[in-house]
Amino acid sequence: MGTRDESHQNCEPGLPLNHRNRRASHLSVEGDNSIQTGMTDSRNFWTQVLGPGLLFAGAAVGVSHLVQATSAGVLFGLGMIWLVILANAMKMPAFIFATRYTIATSQSVLMGYKNLGKPVLTGYIVITCATMLIVQGAVTITTAGLVNALLVGSGGPTINIYLTCGLLLTICVLILLAGGYGWLDQCIKMIVVIFTGTTLLATVVVLAKLDYSALPTFSSPFDWNGAQLIFICGLAGWMPAPLDLAAWNSQWTISKIEETGYRPTTKESELDFKVGYLGAAILAVCFVVLGSWAYGDSIQGLSPVAFATKIIAIYGETLGTWAKYVVGTSAVAVMFSTTITVLDGFPRALAGAIGAHTRNNPGSKYNQRKYIVITVVLAVGTLLFLKLVIPPYGFKPFINFATAIALVTSPIFAIVHHQLMLSPEMPEDEKPPKWLLAANSLAIAAMLLLATVWLYVKLF
Repeated sequence: MGTRDESHQNCEPGLPLNHRNRRASHLSVEGDNSIQTGMTDSRNFWTQVLGPGLLFAGAAVGVSHLVQATSAGVLFGLGMIWLVILANAMKMPAFIFATRYTIATSQSVLMGYKNLGKPVLTGYIVITCATMLIVQGAVTITTAGLVNALLVGSGGPTINIYLTCGLLLTICVLILLAGGYGWLDQCIKMIVVIFTGTTLLATVVVLAKLDYSALPTFSSPFDWNGAQLIFICGLAGWMPAPLDLAAWNSQWTISKIEETGYRPTTKESELDFKVGYLGAAILAVCFVVLGSWAYGDSIQGLSPVAFATKIIAIYGETLGTWAKYVVGTSAVAVMFSTTITVLDGFPRALAGAIGAHTRNNPGSKYNQRKYIVITVVLAVGTLLFLKLVIPPYGFKPFINFATAIALVTSPIFAIVHHQLMLSPEMPEDEKPPKWLLAANSLAIAAMLLLATVWLYVKLF
């Protein structure tokens, strides 16, 4: 536990220093800054509250949706919708706990990790460093491949994939470093509208044209062989995202407060998160439906880029050119949102974690310097990783490694977040209801089972 006196906690900058005063109408923070609290009306919800949840959705609806959820439709028709819904429901309590902790204690969940013991925070830093190049590389090259496929399909020039990756990362870095959280927030809101609209439109068209008699359904039996178990565990593990992303949402919540000068209530902040989380869950079901249009097609051995490109081509061939561009636009928007939010999320959380590890109360400027350096290093490192490391080995061993990390650590983070809800730092009136704690306990057991099955099949 960090040291604290009667009026100060180990707080993230820009938040009230004492949660006992958090219901006051205005709270003065760091001199001239003023944080307004209380309920906002619906007109200001879009600008003052909504944002971190949409950023989470933007990070979540990437390869897990476009590739894995769509693959579930191609391989199993509509028979995997139950798993997608269950996987999303399973992780929701632990994600909500991180948001609740941030608002209730006026500090990042990263400080909560530290307060439970430095090894917890150190473990988070190690996991982040071990996976960020793999995840950033996968989403960037998938986005670049889709952009190139649309350009070539519309008669445009063929562009080197690494050049496209470089251009995408450069655009993302410029947006993040020039405009900060404010530009990211506005950019994601526009992108979410685009990919939600195009995905829902394509889903409605497919639902009207599907031959349901030829598709497996919820009650269809599965072989439950090794390959299917690996796919099922991997799909559930990545859906909607690994639990270490809860720290990203916590950091985005703090940045939103600093950007707007308004600190939402717990109810408002959880509503923002639920909008993004439930939206991501609905879109995951949509991508299963979209994949079921190509049910029975061979996707064995295809890379994420080749798979997404093939799905877009199938839509163009069967529904017409318009469908190719609607689905293609949705796919590019989904993947660009993931590319930019991942490029922001990893550095923002890692800078905050290092700051929490080395200082009791890291200041904004201290973290901002680290954020800038880590963002640039991650962008450059991703290009080098894609160019020098991936060609001789391929993505599969690295994705398997990241999947193993996601599956093994998700129940651990769920346990950590459960402990944070029971910690003395949480005000009694902010602790979650018993049924939500019970739901998280059941989810922990399910996540442990998934991790055990995946590791057993992989190793034996």
